[in-house]
Amino acid sequence: MPRGWGGDTPMTVFMARDGRSIIGPDVKDYKSGVKVIARNGMCLPLRYSSFQAIPEQLWQGAWIEIRDNCGLPDSAEKVVMADLKDVWRHWKCIIKSTYFAPHQNDDETLKKVPTDRIVAEEWPLLVQYWKDEKVKDIARRNTNNSIKRKFPHRIGRKPFTALADEIKATGKEPDNLEIWMSSRMNGRGGDDEMTDDILAYLNDELNKILIDKRTPAAREALYRRALGGKRNRKTTVDSAASSAYPRSHLTRGPEGPDL
Repeated sequence: MPRGWGGDTPMTVFMARDGRSIIGPDVKDYKSGVKVIARNGMCLPLRYSSFQAIPEQLWQGAWIEIRDNCGLPDSAEKVVMADLKDVWRHWKCIIKSTYFAPHQNDDETLKKVPTDRIVAEEWPLLVQYWKDEKVKDIARRNTNNSIKRKFPHRIGRKPFTALADEIKATGKEPDNLEIWMSSRMNGRGGDDEMTDDILAYLNDELNKILIDKRTPAAREALYRRALGGKRNRKTTVDSAASSAYPRSHLTRGPEGPDL
């Protein structure tokens, strides 16, 4: 757990004036704590179809632990739960795209729990859920409808140029694919399963490419194939990275990502 967690002195964090976020000197430690709890399958199991389906006593337990360690008021519960939900859903997408999607037709591989990051008892339940034909049908319908939808970013008022600078600071290249994915992975406004589906699909496709083959051209080809978009002459950021109308085979049928 992050610094200050479980100690006698709560972290120094508090509600923003607009009541929509947690801020303060220790906000990084707060976010780290949220990530640890949201990714802990014993606290918030992944086997449920949605965050809302998790039994109340479990997410209430997660909220109480965060509240007590961060010294937050009861009025912060909705904000904290939204943060937990964002991380939980993103984590579930990562687990699916990394450990299930590449092996979905290999029953022998799927019998083995792929990593100790997953609670052993949960893995067969997750596999059963993702293989369910009804779940696949819902995913196909969502994919077919996605051509009519935008995939709004989740970075609020932050300029895309600022996001590009943050990506550079991590040692990554802020290409169109990285900007699109980074701007949809975190932050508020994450209650959009179709956006999460596209993220899972992109992660899945990236994992299929050997690391030394993930050239700028290969990444751009994946980005164009999945999302399309035209270059904006006024900025280095592709217009699809900010508005992102999806197109190509990703929006036309069963080849698209599952839930």
